[in-house]
Amino acid sequence: MNRTIQWVMVLITMVIFLLNPLAMNLARAVTGDSDGSGGGQNNPLVIESSTPADGAIAVANLQYIKITFNKNIAYMTVRDSNKKCFSLWSDGQMIPIEITIADDQIEREKRNDVIIKPLQPLKAGTNYRVEIAPEFQSKSGVTLGKKEIISFTTAGESNVSATVSTEMDKPTVGIDAKPAEAITGTGTEAPDNTNTQTTTVGNTDASQATNTEPEVARQALPTIWLWVGLALVIGIAGIIYRKKGIGKQK
Repeated sequence: MNRTIQWVMVLITMVIFLLNPLAMNLARAVTGDSDGSGGGQNNPLVIESSTPADGAIAVANLQYIKITFNKNIAYMTVRDSNKKCFSLWSDGQMIPIEITIADDQIEREKRNDVIIKPLQPLKAGTNYRVEIAPEFQSKSGVTLGKKEIISFTTAGESNVSATVSTEMDKPTVGIDAKPAEAITGTGTEAPDNTNTQTTTVGNTDASQATNTEPEVARQALPTIWLWVGLALVIGIAGIIYRKKGIGKQK
């Protein structure tokens, strides 16, 4: 009987160990299965790659900008704040953008990626730069510590240059004709859509917040099973104790 009790207790202990989230994290640490945080606080947070690359020229048909980091920057505790760390600029004008950071619990392979989508067409032959705030951080709490910039130039000829060239080719007639250098392609500046960016980023956060409900449900499952395992232990122990008492009475 004592040997049977020992085997039952060992089996129940294994079940509880496997269902306990803390135990699963310890098991991953022992086996080398990383949680995707990028090596903890000892390793700095850096940009591994970007599309387009920093300094790229003649970038054509750009639909979005993708930046990949060396650490998990999509964890739920940092994802929302990280979305606010990006901005797109051209000649002092902020371009409205939409930031997408995947849920690392659903799309684990995208946990290091940030997608930046301009919400207006980019001009030809124009220099753009993506700025990342120093507060941008990883799951392990490591921040960039300084502002990072990725710049690129779109393909084609700038509209401003084309306008100036066309106007300079026109002949001047009469004394009152304006000099060619006074004609400068008016209206080339992009409208200030800063509010559009804020609204869009806010809507993106709200839409992605709904994805956390399945995540909360998944996190609750191990706790439920843990209680089930404990109830099973108590039930089996009660049965064994009762049988043992009956055996002594006989």
